[in-house]
Amino acid sequence: MNRSLHATYSLCIGLLGIALIAPPLQAQWFNPVFEHLFNQSTPLPILKAQGTPPGVDDLYDGSSTLDSYGGLHRYDATRLMLGIRENGIDETDPNHDQAMAAEFPDRSILWIDPDSGQPTGVAIEVGFSPVPLDADFLAAGGTQLDYYFTFAVSVDGAVFVGYKNKILRYEPNGQGGFGAPSTAYTQVNDDSANWHQWRWENIRIQGSGAETLILAGGKTWRPNQGYHILGTNDGKVFDKFELFNDVQAGGGASSFISGKVADDEEADWVYASLYPGASNGTDTTFVRRVGDDLGFFAFENDGTFRPGKDPNANPETDYVTEFISDIDGDTSLGYIITYSTPSWNSGGVNRLPARPGFLGIHTHDGDVLGSHTLEVRESEEIQGESSSAWHGTLGGVEVNILEGMKAGQSEVLWASGIYGYGRYLIDGPPIDPVFEHLFNQPTPLPILKAQGTPAGVDDTYNGSSTIDTYGGLHRYDATRLMLAIRENGIDENDPNHDAAIAASFPDRSLIWIDPDSGEPMGVALEVGFNPVALDADFLAAGGTQLDYYFNFGIADDGVIYVGYKNKILRYAPDGSGSFGAPSVAYTQVNDDSANWHQWRWENIRVQGSGVDTLILAGGKTWRPNQGYHILATSDGKVFDKFELTNDIQAGGGASSFISGRVADDEEADWVYASLYPGASNGTDTTFVRRVGDDLGFFAFENDPTFRAEKDPNADAENDYVTEFISDIDSDTSLGYLVTYSTPSWNSAAVNRVPARPGFLGLHTHSGDLLGSHTLEVRETEELQGDAYSTFHGTLGGVEVNVLEGMKAGQSEVLWASGIYGYGRYLIGGQRSTGPSEPAVLAFTRQGLSLEITWDGDGTLESSTAVQGPWSPVQGASSPYKASTEDQERFFRVTR
Repeated sequence: MNRSLHATYSLCIGLLGIALIAPPLQAQWFNPVFEHLFNQSTPLPILKAQGTPPGVDDLYDGSSTLDSYGGLHRYDATRLMLGIRENGIDETDPNHDQAMAAEFPDRSILWIDPDSGQPTGVAIEVGFSPVPLDADFLAAGGTQLDYYFTFAVSVDGAVFVGYKNKILRYEPNGQGGFGAPSTAYTQVNDDSANWHQWRWENIRIQGSGAETLILAGGKTWRPNQGYHILGTNDGKVFDKFELFNDVQAGGGASSFISGKVADDEEADWVYASLYPGASNGTDTTFVRRVGDDLGFFAFENDGTFRPGKDPNANPETDYVTEFISDIDGDTSLGYIITYSTPSWNSGGVNRLPARPGFLGIHTHDGDVLGSHTLEVRESEEIQGESSSAWHGTLGGVEVNILEGMKAGQSEVLWASGIYGYGRYLIDGPPIDPVFEHLFNQPTPLPILKAQGTPAGVDDTYNGSSTIDTYGGLHRYDATRLMLAIRENGIDENDPNHDAAIAASFPDRSLIWIDPDSGEPMGVALEVGFNPVALDADFLAAGGTQLDYYFNFGIADDGVIYVGYKNKILRYAPDGSGSFGAPSVAYTQVNDDSANWHQWRWENIRVQGSGVDTLILAGGKTWRPNQGYHILATSDGKVFDKFELTNDIQAGGGASSFISGRVADDEEADWVYASLYPGASNGTDTTFVRRVGDDLGFFAFENDPTFRAEKDPNADAENDYVTEFISDIDSDTSLGYLVTYSTPSWNSAAVNRVPARPGFLGLHTHSGDLLGSHTLEVRETEELQGDAYSTFHGTLGGVEVNVLEGMKAGQSEVLWASGIYGYGRYLIGGQRSTGPSEPAVLAFTRQGLSLEITWDGDGTLESSTAVQGPWSPVQGASSPYKASTEDQERFFRVTR
């Protein structure tokens, strides 16, 4: 959806406003360090659009005029390596560029600068026939010329290169170079029909020395040529584990992903594709195999895994989880990276027009988090004969965790067979603030500031409090948000109080909020302190009319539900832009618990509308029988509690219902819940998952398979460490959930000194930490006052929404704290190549009209007030004639 427009400057001239509009810069998952594509200028002079001419065979003997590559891998902390299969120079031509051919030899490995992608010299010149081939291989029809060229690097710096049915090992010579090749592994005659066509197109290596493991395969359908697992006793000579089956993959295969299989420490995952060796690219995506990397049991298909596809993607321009040529990940990460090639043979597989390539990012549950577009297409490369075109299907990704990286961060290296190469950093989730208004900064909400109840003065929460507190930020409709004002921080008992501000932001009210700026736009609903009469038995038990908490939720039909003591009130739209008088939607009756008279609702989630409305409501409390209730209705107005054995247990926040995630149980739902602040000091728990049924057929119980991850490299004073989790939310369609970690309330008492900031955290549904966003507020900046006002620093909530038009992995996050501020964020955006030039409006008078002109693209919008609302001028393009007979208008161009 459209973000707020930054840096709008208005100049009123007669009847016309002039606006300069700079588009927003959005974060992305993939942050390119460098990306060198064959259709651009690059530091690698041989990387360009050139292929084998039609009718001329690519003999891959050094005469090819198609430049092609064999992988990009990290060698050490300061160097990468790029494989050159063919340099695109026909060395048999007496007029060829000899200097360039010598600088970038066929079948060589180059040093690459990791910051620029600049080649810095030849590391290894492998050549076309680096070692003799065995007589039986040649006798079977094998040839010395190798169609493929790939390599990998072990932890100790040895380089392993595939050559026909052999894998060669190049050991560092201690002088900055490498010794002569030795044969690390030979695939012997296995009596299969295509043994003489053996090839290695993908080599993964982990460990070093005697602990080195090799996973190597050829991206082929040929029998017995799946991915081999090779082990060693000395780090030099390798043998194949005698499993019943290789790891089956006609395409790419990832590194071993360990420690992710519940209740099986030995098991590993390998992600694999079938393209291009056993797929046309559109008939499969990728799969997951489960086995043991040490060969104790074979890798078999994991039937529980399904890679996600974006249902809203444009198949011509967006990532749709097809043409997956390679995949990689790391055990410590909650995601995997895929390489989707440009749509090879696009006419033949009904993918016209030709599409670009992509780097995709998926969780281990298969959900799409996002993608990065590689702006290359097969139609831009000279196709020539099929052998050269086929190299467009090849390529690979490598995922590395570099020293100092935090949870969720990684390096991605990509190289295509013909299209280019690049290095990317994943710095964490792309969380874009649309607005973020904190109490320690100037904000558009004049009551939001550092002020608290003075020490020794009780906060009676009756309108006299001098601490401003809030009760949630929620989306109301496509153009408006709602923010709850619990206390405006104005003591209305003081005869000198600011009556105008108090009237604009009443205690116990809901105000409209502009979703682009966070600006308040007026009072939506004034609930007041005593909106309905409380029952006599509640008051007789010790209950009071004044409510310490103030929270609300919104149904899909615009009905608002507000918590008030042991009741939930319903405010229905009245059809004139306002709301009718409250009715009682639900009353919690006397349950004979000791604290019944202290009932409160601090979190209200609402889904559906009318008779299908469901309410999930709780108080973030340890009090017995006051867990989260599931409330249903038969008329959309009056609600009853599902009579489950137990409520959903949570002393803190609870998410919306997450459906469709429990394997083999369509009825089951997830609810994520925390125990803080009601049943935790913030440091002794993180958050949990409950499994049950939102329609009440079976109770929600703890899911012991779930573990919320903490970042082992985090700085406990400044980084998100999965503590103080006050609220959590997600959406069924998303592969992640969002947490709100409050500033470290009562930090001295819980040994979290100095006081830490707050955070929005992102976790996968497996609990893996993707990253976080820091909320730069601390409890030490707020006047502490009495314990009641301070306690509001522990409260607050997040709401996750998937808005119309959003693609897979994208969402809106709304956050509001009890005292610290409120904000709106977009997750999963893409960064523009850079800020576009602002649109500068110019005008000339022509009779009774003014002609407006501007350079470039953009949408002309108009408004009768400089603060908006703005509307597109239908059909307007530059130049546009505006009549001066109209009322005063302002104009701007948005991009």
